[in-house]
Amino acid sequence: MYSSAADVAEMKALCAEIALREAASPHDKDRIAAIQNAIGVGWNRALELLSGRARRIDSWEKDLARDRVAELKRAEQQRRVAGHVDFLNRQLAYLKASDPDLYGPHIDRVERGLAAAGVLDCPLAEANDSDLSDFSD
Repeated sequence: MYSSAADVAEMKALCAEIALREAASPHDKDRIAAIQNAIGVGWNRALELLSGRARRIDSWEKDLARDRVAELKRAEQQRRVAGHVDFLNRQLAYLKASDPDLYGPHIDRVERGLAAAGVLDCPLAEANDSDLSDFSD
């Protein structure tokens, strides 16, 4: 059975996650401002949602909070992937520059995998490249 208490608890968790990801500092003033900007509610309503003291939760508030949390998670995942790709590109450049003898089939496969993913500037691999079959799960 779903109750208003469950709605309040879910909204409190969503608001805490929004505040954790978007607030400039851990102070309540910044956390409430982050919720206010993310959901589009007033100061007192954001405080009630964050502290779990709201008597009811409107569906549009919960929908906006869920969408914002999903958007923040996607952005974080994209930043993480971009960081990994940047690391791999730096490692490839270092290995190419340090010793040409190290440039072998393993580095070539990583390079072709990055090219197939579309993150390298040069077209090294086609989408149906047989060398990439080793990387599939």
